[in-house]
Amino acid sequence: MINLKINKRTICAFLLGGTISLNTIGCTKDIISRHNEKKFNNTPKIESVIEETQVNKSNISIDMSELNDSAYILTNGNGRYTLCRGANIYFKNDENIVDEIINDKQMIVNVISSNDKYSFIELSSGAKGYVDKGYLVECVNIHKTDYSNADEGDAFLSKNAYLYDENGMYIKFLRSCDKCHIIKSNNEYAYIISLDGTNGYVL
Repeated sequence: MINLKINKRTICAFLLGGTISLNTIGCTKDIISRHNEKKFNNTPKIESVIEETQVNKSNISIDMSELNDSAYILTNGNGRYTLCRGANIYFKNDENIVDEIINDKQMIVNVISSNDKYSFIELSSGAKGYVDKGYLVECVNIHKTDYSNADEGDAFLSKNAYLYDENGMYIKFLRSCDKCHIIKSNNEYAYIISLDGTNGYVL
């Protein structure tokens, strides 16, 4: 009889101890889990650093706030422009320049949109980038009407003008009073030989 009581007490003590142990393990796991969750949520997020200025290949500082300005306006008209020699073409991700080339020749590009300082352009290759608007000259349609082939002789430019090639691409700048030789005209544009021997069309 005494042994039975002892066994019951022992069994009860054993069960009670097991219950306490299980509860302690459960609490410990819960505390560890909450600690890890808090640690994970407090881990600082890594975000891309937006640079305020970048130096281009011509060693000129670029104000990224101007390049990233959201006030780009879509281009009206045909959007065909001459990109002049020496222009820096910037290729960027959302905020920073990731690549850059310096244009080594005149080329026709499509201007998609512009802000006060830069234009977003598409090259003939399909690549898209940003350029300073000062390097862009709008292409013209020089073949609206037929030209008269009569040789009109020498003349002087009445004002500063652009000289264009057969595709309406800007070639060079001509100054007022520069001498030229007129080959033909269509009453809007004249095909001339400029003072340095360059052929082209002028308004």
